[in-house]
Amino acid sequence: GTTESYQNEVKQLMFARVNRDEGDRHHYISSRLDGAGSGNYLKFNIDDGSTINGTSFANTMILRGDGNVGIGTTTPNTKLQIYNNTGATAANGSEGEVLRLQGKYVSQGSGSLLRFTNYHSSGNNPSNDEYNLAGITGYDYDSAWGGALGFWTATGSSGGGDLTQRLTIIASAN
Repeated sequence: GTTESYQNEVKQLMFARVNRDEGDRHHYISSRLDGAGSGNYLKFNIDDGSTINGTSFANTMILRGDGNVGIGTTTPNTKLQIYNNTGATAANGSEGEVLRLQGKYVSQGSGSLLRFTNYHSSGNNPSNDEYNLAGITGYDYDSAWGGALGFWTATGSSGGGDLTQRLTIIASAN
């Protein structure tokens, strides 16, 4: 964590446990108004437990005035930026994991969809004011604890077309 003091923040909502077994702990949400855009923010800080006086924090999430959200970073460059500071690689399995989409198994084909859409006032698929572009699914392919990866695209049609699976990669890599 950082040794940045919660007392340096402009406005704050603090959650504290004071003098419990001589170990103060403070979690807080701070806000800052500093002009426009990225200078304004709400920052969520969690006491990381590395000190006993509540002075060491992990900056876990920030919501900036320009609309960018950072998890694990206080300087997000996009609408959502997630930073994994473990130094692990994806080859290490779950240690390199940064985002998890979890579905609920009901039957073959159960899984999760990452859908890409565009906003458009005349769009109506999958909902009002948007239309489908593409999707990526991870799902149970054969009800045998195995997975598949599906790639989907939408056909062009008025209001937006349905997603159609175009490519499937299964355990045997076909």
